[in-house]
Amino acid sequence: MITFTRLSYGQALELLEDNKQIQREGWSGNETYLFLIKGEAVEQAICNCYGNFGHDSLQVLDAIYMKTKDNKLVPWMAAHADILAKDWQIK
Repeated sequence: MITFTRLSYGQALELLEDNKQIQREGWSGNETYLFLIKGEAVEQAICNCYGNFGHDSLQVLDAIYMKTKDNKLVPWMAAHADILAKDWQIK
C-alpha cells in the first residue's frame, strides 16, 4: 500500500534509515522503490564468498538500492531533481 504523504528528500532519507522503502510519486506504482542495504550485511556476504582479502578491517558502507519494475536491484544515486523534489512517499 502506498502512503501518499508528500515528503522532502531529507525526510525520505530518514525513512530509509528506519528500514522503510520509499519512492517518488511518478514511479511505477509499487514496482519501483528504494531501500537501504546495510554495509555490515554486504561485508559479511563478501567475506563468506571470497574471504577477507587479507584485510581484517575491510569496511563496506551502507548504500541505497533501487528495486526496478522488472525485478532487478541496482545501486542508486540521486539526481538534482530527486534531491529537490517534494513528492517522496513511503511505499
